[in-house]
Amino acid sequence: ALRRAARRIGGSLHTFRTALDPHWADQLRGELAWLTGILAREHAYANRLARLVDALHLLSGPTLPAARGARAA
Repeated sequence: ALRRAARRIGGSLHTFRTALDPHWADQLRGELAWLTGILAREHAYANRLARLVDALHLLSGPTLPAARGARAA
């Protein structure tokens, strides 16, 4: 939601640039672009982590039951 909001604000600053102080609008758009990039990477990392955890669970397989008649040490 924050990433989408930053992109929308940046778009609005671009649209209404002539009504605003151009230097201020461009500077803020640069900061919003940086924030959007950081948030996009975080989103990608979270997706990658979820895929890796799922793959790890698939590779580890079901847990093995304790052998019958096994004595506890």
